Amino acid sequence: MKKTVSFTSFILILWLLTCPFNSSAQNYEKKTDKKVSASSIALSKQYSNSYFSIHYPSSWQVVQDENQATAKTTIAVQIMQKRTNDVDFCPNVNIIISGRKWSESTATLASQTAINNKKVVHSFKKVRISDTKISGYRGSLLEYTCPIDGYNLRGRQYIVKKPDNTTFIITATTDNKKDTEQVKVVKSILNSIVIK
Repeated sequence: MKKTVSFTSFILILWLLTCPFNSSAQNYEKKTDKKVSASSIALSKQYSNSYFSIHYPSSWQVVQDENQATAKTTIAVQIMQKRTNDVDFCPNVNIIISGRKWSESTATLASQTAINNKKVVHSFKKVRISDTKISGYRGSLLEYTCPIDGYNLRGRQYIVKKPDNTTFIITATTDNKKDTEQVKVVKSILNSIVIK
Protein backbone atom coordinates (compact mmCIF):
# COMPACT_ATOMS: atom_id res chain seq x y z
CA MET A 1 0.00 0.00 0.00
CA LYS A 2 2.85 2.39 0.84
CA LYS A 3 4.34 1.88 -2.61
CA THR A 4 0.97 2.61 -4.27
CA VAL A 5 0.59 5.83 -2.28
CA SER A 6 4.12 7.04 -2.96
CA PHE A 7 3.85 6.10 -6.64
CA THR A 8 0.57 8.02 -6.88
CA SER A 9 2.36 11.00 -5.32
CA PHE A 10 5.03 10.66 -8.02
CA ILE A 11 2.35 10.68 -10.74
CA LEU A 12 0.99 13.90 -9.27
CA ILE A 13 4.44 15.43 -9.48
CA LEU A 14 4.60 14.41 -13.14
CA TRP A 15 1.64 16.56 -13.91
CA LEU A 16 1.81 19.66 -11.78
CA LEU A 17 -0.28 21.70 -14.20
CA THR A 18 -3.62 19.89 -14.02
CA CYS A 19 -6.91 21.15 -12.63
CA PRO A 20 -10.01 19.25 -11.49
CA PHE A 21 -12.73 18.33 -13.92
CA ASN A 22 -16.37 17.55 -13.40
CA SER A 23 -16.36 14.27 -11.48
CA SER A 24 -20.09 13.70 -11.81
CA ALA A 25 -19.52 11.63 -14.95
CA GLN A 26 -21.10 8.18 -14.98
CA ASN A 27 -18.40 5.54 -14.57
CA TYR A 28 -18.68 1.84 -14.97
CA GLU A 29 -16.60 -1.25 -15.19
CA LYS A 30 -17.79 -4.20 -17.21
CA LYS A 31 -16.47 -7.36 -18.79
CA THR A 32 -16.07 -7.40 -22.56
CA ASP A 33 -14.62 -9.79 -25.11
CA LYS A 34 -12.37 -7.22 -26.80
CA LYS A 35 -9.00 -8.54 -28.02
CA VAL A 36 -6.19 -6.51 -29.47
CA SER A 37 -5.31 -8.42 -32.61
CA ALA A 38 -1.73 -7.14 -32.91
CA SER A 39 -0.67 -8.70 -29.64
CA SER A 40 -3.45 -11.22 -28.91
CA ILE A 41 -3.69 -9.91 -25.36
CA ALA A 42 -7.23 -10.37 -24.07
CA LEU A 43 -8.58 -7.10 -22.73
CA SER A 44 -11.66 -8.53 -21.04
CA LYS A 45 -12.56 -5.63 -18.75
CA GLN A 46 -13.60 -2.08 -19.53
CA TYR A 47 -13.68 1.21 -17.63
CA SER A 48 -15.73 4.02 -19.11
CA ASN A 49 -16.95 7.50 -18.21
CA SER A 50 -18.24 10.46 -20.21
CA TYR A 51 -14.68 11.44 -21.24
CA PHE A 52 -13.10 8.15 -22.39
CA SER A 53 -13.22 4.37 -22.29
CA ILE A 54 -10.33 1.95 -21.79
CA HIS A 55 -10.02 -1.84 -21.90
CA TYR A 56 -7.66 -3.87 -19.73
CA PRO A 57 -6.89 -7.53 -18.92
CA SER A 58 -8.61 -9.44 -16.12
CA SER A 59 -5.20 -9.63 -14.39
CA TRP A 60 -5.43 -5.85 -13.86
CA GLN A 61 -7.78 -3.82 -11.65
CA VAL A 62 -9.04 -0.28 -11.10
CA VAL A 63 -7.31 0.97 -7.95
CA GLN A 64 -8.40 4.62 -8.10
CA ASP A 65 -11.48 6.07 -9.67
CA GLU A 66 -12.03 9.82 -9.95
CA ASN A 67 -10.06 10.75 -6.84
CA GLN A 68 -9.19 14.36 -6.27
CA ALA A 69 -5.67 14.07 -4.91
CA THR A 70 -5.06 17.81 -4.54
CA ALA A 71 -7.09 20.94 -5.10
CA LYS A 72 -5.72 21.11 -8.65
CA THR A 73 -5.33 17.46 -9.63
CA THR A 74 -7.86 14.76 -10.32
CA ILE A 75 -6.90 11.22 -11.26
CA ALA A 76 -9.73 10.06 -13.49
CA VAL A 77 -8.61 6.46 -13.23
CA GLN A 78 -5.61 4.39 -12.24
CA ILE A 79 -5.54 0.82 -13.55
CA MET A 80 -2.85 -1.49 -12.23
CA GLN A 81 -1.76 -5.07 -12.63
CA LYS A 82 -2.99 -7.10 -9.65
CA ARG A 83 -0.28 -7.74 -7.10
CA THR A 84 1.05 -11.30 -7.15
CA ASN A 85 3.70 -10.82 -4.44
CA ASP A 86 5.11 -8.14 -2.14
CA VAL A 87 8.28 -7.61 -4.18
CA ASP A 88 7.51 -6.85 -7.83
CA PHE A 89 6.44 -3.45 -9.13
CA CYS A 90 2.94 -3.49 -10.66
CA PRO A 91 2.78 -1.82 -14.08
CA ASN A 92 -0.03 0.71 -14.33
CA VAL A 93 -1.85 3.25 -16.48
CA ASN A 94 -3.17 6.55 -15.10
CA ILE A 95 -5.45 8.94 -16.94
CA ILE A 96 -5.82 12.55 -15.81
CA ILE A 97 -8.04 15.11 -17.49
CA SER A 98 -7.16 18.75 -16.97
CA GLY A 99 -9.96 21.12 -16.11
CA ARG A 100 -7.95 23.91 -17.70
CA LYS A 101 -8.03 24.35 -21.47
CA TRP A 102 -4.30 24.63 -22.19
CA SER A 103 -3.44 26.76 -25.21
CA GLU A 104 0.22 25.69 -25.18
CA SER A 105 1.26 22.91 -27.53
CA THR A 106 1.53 19.40 -26.12
CA ALA A 107 5.28 19.50 -26.87
CA THR A 108 5.60 22.61 -24.70
CA LEU A 109 3.58 20.98 -21.91
CA ALA A 110 5.73 17.83 -22.09
CA SER A 111 8.96 19.88 -22.00
CA GLN A 112 7.74 21.92 -19.04
CA THR A 113 6.67 18.76 -17.22
CA ALA A 114 10.17 17.29 -17.71
CA ILE A 115 11.80 20.49 -16.40
CA ASN A 116 9.49 20.62 -13.35
CA ASN A 117 10.06 16.93 -12.57
CA LYS A 118 13.85 17.29 -12.73
CA LYS A 119 13.63 20.16 -10.20
CA VAL A 120 11.54 18.10 -7.77
CA VAL A 121 12.93 14.59 -8.37
CA HIS A 122 16.65 14.93 -9.07
CA SER A 123 16.95 11.34 -10.31
CA PHE A 124 14.32 11.98 -13.02
CA LYS A 125 15.89 11.41 -16.46
CA LYS A 126 14.15 12.46 -19.66
CA VAL A 127 14.75 9.91 -22.40
CA ARG A 128 12.97 11.77 -25.21
CA ILE A 129 9.92 13.75 -26.27
CA SER A 130 8.26 12.70 -29.52
CA ASP A 131 5.01 13.07 -31.44
CA THR A 132 2.25 10.57 -30.70
CA LYS A 133 -1.41 9.84 -31.26
CA ILE A 134 -4.01 8.41 -28.87
CA SER A 135 -7.55 7.68 -30.06
CA GLY A 136 -6.95 9.74 -33.19
CA TYR A 137 -5.81 12.83 -31.25
CA ARG A 138 -2.30 14.14 -31.80
CA GLY A 139 -0.03 14.93 -28.90
CA SER A 140 3.39 14.45 -27.36
CA LEU A 141 5.03 11.55 -25.61
CA LEU A 142 7.47 12.19 -22.76
CA GLU A 143 9.55 9.09 -22.03
CA TYR A 144 11.59 9.02 -18.83
CA THR A 145 13.24 6.85 -16.20
CA CYS A 146 13.26 7.42 -12.49
CA PRO A 147 14.05 5.34 -9.41
CA ILE A 148 11.22 5.37 -6.85
CA ASP A 149 11.08 3.26 -3.67
CA GLY A 150 13.91 1.02 -4.88
CA TYR A 151 12.38 0.41 -8.32
CA ASN A 152 13.96 1.71 -11.52
CA LEU A 153 10.83 2.80 -13.39
CA ARG A 154 10.23 3.48 -17.07
CA GLY A 155 7.49 6.01 -17.73
CA ARG A 156 5.66 7.05 -20.85
CA GLN A 157 3.51 10.12 -20.44
CA TYR A 158 1.17 10.89 -23.33
CA ILE A 159 -0.24 14.41 -23.47
CA VAL A 160 -3.02 14.75 -26.05
CA LYS A 161 -5.57 17.48 -26.65
CA LYS A 162 -8.96 17.61 -28.25
CA PRO A 163 -9.71 20.54 -30.62
CA ASP A 164 -11.34 22.43 -27.71
CA ASN A 165 -8.00 22.11 -25.80
CA THR A 166 -9.31 19.54 -23.31
CA THR A 167 -6.04 17.95 -22.24
CA PHE A 168 -5.60 14.26 -21.41
CA ILE A 169 -2.49 13.15 -19.53
CA ILE A 170 -2.04 9.38 -19.83
CA THR A 171 0.88 7.93 -17.93
CA ALA A 172 2.01 4.33 -18.32
CA THR A 173 4.65 3.08 -15.90
CA THR A 174 6.60 -0.18 -15.98
CA ASP A 175 9.55 -1.71 -14.15
CA ASN A 176 12.53 -0.80 -16.36
CA LYS A 177 14.05 -4.29 -15.80
CA LYS A 178 10.85 -5.92 -17.12
CA ASP A 179 9.87 -3.21 -19.60
CA THR A 180 10.16 -5.40 -22.71
CA GLU A 181 7.59 -7.82 -21.28
CA GLN A 182 5.32 -5.33 -19.48
CA VAL A 183 5.16 -2.75 -22.28
CA LYS A 184 3.32 -5.22 -24.55
CA VAL A 185 0.32 -5.27 -22.21
CA VAL A 186 0.57 -1.53 -21.55
CA LYS A 187 0.59 -0.69 -25.27
CA SER A 188 -2.43 -2.93 -25.86
CA ILE A 189 -4.27 -1.07 -23.10
CA LEU A 190 -3.24 2.32 -24.52
CA ASN A 191 -4.38 1.28 -28.01
CA SER A 192 -7.83 0.50 -26.58
CA ILE A 193 -8.44 4.04 -25.31
CA VAL A 194 -11.34 5.86 -26.93
CA ILE A 195 -11.52 9.58 -26.15
CA LYS A 196 -15.13 10.77 -26.42
